[in-house]
Amino acid sequence: MDQVLYDLMDWAGIEEIVYSEAANPERLLGAHEVEEGLLIQVFMPHAVAVAAKVGNKSYPMELQDEAGYYAVLLHGKKMSKYLLEITYDNGTTEELQDPYAFPSQFTDAELKKFDAGIYYDVYRKMGAHPMTIDGVNGVYFAVWAPCAMRVSVVGDFNMWDGRRHQMKRLGDSGVFELFMPG
Repeated sequence: MDQVLYDLMDWAGIEEIVYSEAANPERLLGAHEVEEGLLIQVFMPHAVAVAAKVGNKSYPMELQDEAGYYAVLLHGKKMSKYLLEITYDNGTTEELQDPYAFPSQFTDAELKKFDAGIYYDVYRKMGAHPMTIDGVNGVYFAVWAPCAMRVSVVGDFNMWDGRRHQMKRLGDSGVFELFMPG
């Protein structure tokens, strides 16, 4: 294991992700610029190999936790679009967009209106809505669960595994969201 990558890992945060206890999974998951380059982290249970594809180049990710937590450090790279190439334990492979690579669809002003009880068009955000973000088609999910520790999107696309697509909590609003590409 690469020592620089090892030192960048937030082991307590990884355990939160693995055991579905993270209220803010995007703090770790997805791509983040760090001093050493671009750090990409994903949680893919049942995967035997994961790679980050940037442009035409593929970068194998290292298994950090046997539950399926992978990471790669791309030295000298800046934030850029990437795909995930995943090989599962049943031999199937797929290439997909990382849900944690997409920005929040709620603005601060909308969250303030929601908190004040005057966001009358909130139905346009809450629930499940097909949409396109940055040219990528998918479904945007948002729920209000003020007492929830975490919320997940589950379905046959992730083998009904609630650990795989944990939603992002938006501050103290109680709103959780996640855009699911594809």
